[in-house]
Amino acid sequence: MSCLRCIEPSSIDISEMADHPPVQFVAGVAQDLQIPDERAISMLCNWVAGHCRSRIVEAYTAAKKGDDVAAAQALIQLASLLQGLPILAPDSSQVGLIADELQGWADADVLQQLQVAARQLVVEAEQQCVVTAMLG
Repeated sequence: MSCLRCIEPSSIDISEMADHPPVQFVAGVAQDLQIPDERAISMLCNWVAGHCRSRIVEAYTAAKKGDDVAAAQALIQLASLLQGLPILAPDSSQVGLIADELQGWADADVLQQLQVAARQLVVEAEQQCVVTAMLG
């Protein structure tokens, strides 16, 4: 299956895509579009990091308001994203930027509360390491 067909939604056969992990799919699209591997990986890492940051800010805002359900939902979405696109490493520059930004403005007690909640909600050890590194 050429990933270039995916530009036209009517040509997508979902059953063909079910056997391909998301990272492999993105790599195929990058190859079809002749984007260098390093650039494609960097773009994907930055996209995932941006969405991770958004979920963390949502969780933080909810926790700060005392809305534990909304905070948990944001952390579950974060875990799902990291499971679906496991491309960020705990020591990556993207994770470091998120952690540094949070330390600049976030309340340490709320971040600690999110870390405790994340340990309960994020199942896989690798994902836990990434989330823990983001939360500082």
